[in-house]
Amino acid sequence: MRRVSIYTIILVAFTFLPAQATICNVPDDHPTIQECINSSSHGDTVLVQAGTYYENINFNGLNIVLGSLFLTTGDESYISQTIIDGSQGGSVITLNSGEDNTAQVVGFTIQNGYADEGGGIYCMNSSPTISDNIISNNSTSSTGNSRGGGIYCEESNPIIENNKISNNLADGGGGICCNMNCIPTIRNNSISACTTDIVGGGISMIHNCTGTIEYNIISSNYSDEGGGIYCHNSDPDINHNTTYNNEADINGGGILSDLNSNPTILNTILCGNLPTDIDLKYGGTVTITYSDVCDSLWPGEGNIDCDPMFCDLDTGNYYLAYSSCCLGAGEAGEDIGAYGLGCYYYLPGDVNMALGIWPPTVIGGDVTYLVGYFIGGGQASCLLDGFWCSADINGDCIIIGGDVTALVQYFVAGGPLVPCPDYEPAWPPVPDDQPLGWPNCETPVINSRVIPTGSVK
Repeated sequence: MRRVSIYTIILVAFTFLPAQATICNVPDDHPTIQECINSSSHGDTVLVQAGTYYENINFNGLNIVLGSLFLTTGDESYISQTIIDGSQGGSVITLNSGEDNTAQVVGFTIQNGYADEGGGIYCMNSSPTISDNIISNNSTSSTGNSRGGGIYCEESNPIIENNKISNNLADGGGGICCNMNCIPTIRNNSISACTTDIVGGGISMIHNCTGTIEYNIISSNYSDEGGGIYCHNSDPDINHNTTYNNEADINGGGILSDLNSNPTILNTILCGNLPTDIDLKYGGTVTITYSDVCDSLWPGEGNIDCDPMFCDLDTGNYYLAYSSCCLGAGEAGEDIGAYGLGCYYYLPGDVNMALGIWPPTVIGGDVTYLVGYFIGGGQASCLLDGFWCSADINGDCIIIGGDVTALVQYFVAGGPLVPCPDYEPAWPPVPDDQPLGWPNCETPVINSRVIPTGSVK
């Protein structure tokens, strides 16, 4: 699926602001964000220079755009450089007066909020667009019923996309809590390391909420129940997500469907969650198809239970390796999970890799194949950006006679097989039982060192 970044949409809209709309610059026009908001009208923009602003701000019903210089430049460094710090004095940002999707919060680090609900952002009867922010280190009071460490929404239909939401704390909904008749769009976010004492470490959907949760990485969150996603009498659509390494003390490490909930799960990876990837409670059900649930094969069309083979878990790279079982296994041939192909496998010196020998092995026939490449100008294997990677044996990023010499030396004296540093292969890990005919790099694929991204890394 091709997704247009929210920055592109906002920049186009910003370029063609109505003549009557104004821009209030912080701190040039007013020293604080709230003063600029107070001087604004519907359709205006509050543009904030880099710096740290110790404020707890309220949109006061205004449908305005609040943005850092990321809004006008697309430079992601402004997201971390433009900080709104709540000083533990309440929600950092409040929208509770009927604001709609044209009220936007774009390009900030939102931190250090503390409130009964919505430590970072509090939405009540409002439906803002919250995009391209870092929302971290916010919390709610420990009342046993405090919700939404990062974002809290009630009777609201927000658009929450392209954010990095991490290290937030609450009783329920550590990252995001949607409560009472919400219809949110939660798209293309990274939600990680959020914690709750009760339910929904990453996302909590409670009391008749629906909406869409799609293309998110939900990882390493913790709760008593529903470590990744918790549904309570709610039926969201959960599409193209990667839910990995979340944990619950009691049940539903990945997803818990509770109290007559019936979330619809499609094209989603649920793996490595403890104690289980999916759990049901008090009449909760799931409708799940074309998804990879690693701990058991769930009934439903197209479901699989296999290692999705992420590119690099140590660096949080949840793109799929070239031989992942999730590539093309989704509905209508789509990939399963939030991200598609992002890395590849090859072994320098395995010049005839297309022959399907597994695991990849350097044999005498590779010398013959490489000599044939020079004599006849044929193909080697693993074509990346026009470069036959596996034929570069000595790591100098060109294919010359010296590679034949290096390959012969490998057989004679056990010399090294050195990849071109511009095309470091993801090798290993690959399961030893991979069948013959494994996917090879005979056709151009993406360079593993240039991972496609949105605004969130």
